[in-house]
Amino acid sequence: MRSSSKIIGLLLEIILSTVFFAIICVVVLQIFMQTQKIEQLSRDKSGAIVLAQTVGDMFRSQMPKGLDDYAFTLRSRYLQAYSQVDERHFVISLDEEKGANGRGWFASIEVDEITSSPVGKLSRAVIRVQKSGNVLFELNVDSYSPDRGMIRVENQGSLTIDDE
Repeated sequence: MRSSSKIIGLLLEIILSTVFFAIICVVVLQIFMQTQKIEQLSRDKSGAIVLAQTVGDMFRSQMPKGLDDYAFTLRSRYLQAYSQVDERHFVISLDEEKGANGRGWFASIEVDEITSSPVGKLSRAVIRVQKSGNVLFELNVDSYSPDRGMIRVENQGSLTIDDE
């Protein structure tokens, strides 16, 4: 009798140890899965920021030349991924690109406002980078281009335009 109770006690201890070990394994696997999801989201957001900044820098450098030059620059940079929805709305769909940037993202560029005045033109755009319907990053970009001469602000706060 004693030997059978020792065997039952030993089996019970082994079963409890195995169940405890299995629970610990499940918890550790869940932690690793969560870390992998966080790492992927971090990579996606970093890539989205780089893409938005690149497109925003193109906007700042090309808008003084005009909206057509900006569209041409986007088209030549992104080739098949580029499409123009209307006069002020562009889309870069990176689903077709299988390069370093091609991770199923798409960037939409909406030129919101072009304000002209006698001294220059202010252009504004909103750049949204999305993946699977979720906005990963949004960037508001302003571009100013003077129309005539140099603009100089004097000490009194008045604006002087030199037509040189």
